[in-house]
Amino acid sequence: MKDVIVITGVSTQEHPWFLSYRDQLFNAGIDMHVENISNVAWLGRGGFISEKVNLFRYFAKLFSQYKFLVMSDGFDVKFFGTKDQLMTRLVRHEGIVLHAAEKNCYPDPTLAPKIAEVGPWRFANGGLSMGMPMAYLKWCDEVTNHPRYTPEILDQHFMNILLAERSGIQFIDYLTETFFCLYGGYPELEFHNGKPHNTHHRTDPLFVHANGKWDSIEMIMKYTRSLENNNG
Repeated sequence: MKDVIVITGVSTQEHPWFLSYRDQLFNAGIDMHVENISNVAWLGRGGFISEKVNLFRYFAKLFSQYKFLVMSDGFDVKFFGTKDQLMTRLVRHEGIVLHAAEKNCYPDPTLAPKIAEVGPWRFANGGLSMGMPMAYLKWCDEVTNHPRYTPEILDQHFMNILLAERSGIQFIDYLTETFFCLYGGYPELEFHNGKPHNTHHRTDPLFVHANGKWDSIEMIMKYTRSLENNNG
């Protein structure tokens, strides 16, 4: 059995962020599958929970020869770790699907008071997740069998509903041990020798996601300064 593959979908492979992301994974020795979403209409572009379920089921079956999958956005994600670091985090959460967490309770902020106070990153993000193929299939079944499941509800909205209900279905990386969502996160984000560090949780995430089209210029500046300081 193979170990891990990162799966993403893009409309073009010429986007500079995607090219950088692809190279980072290649240099780390991590397999990557790129789906052309322009040619796969059923993947959808609306962010509905039904589309997320279809996507997860399809790839969990297609790549069942891998022990672990990472599902990822393609145009706003960067990777700063090693394969061994990623595998360590995957094994730690091997029984579940772990989604990225973010600071923004999108699209319904009224759910925020109902969601557990576990730190600034306590809301679901739909751009990054990881788990075993069977865990993805189990998550899909539990989601579609949930009494509040509606196909055309935004994925993050439904995932935050699950968090608010403390359903035991939805798990997020609220410590940012693997995934760091950049929206509102600059006060806590530092780089040590080119590696991201969350000063609030004192964790070292591997993937950084510029979610919500959050400006990434400051991230690149912090990254560059950390390399210059180390070389100096």
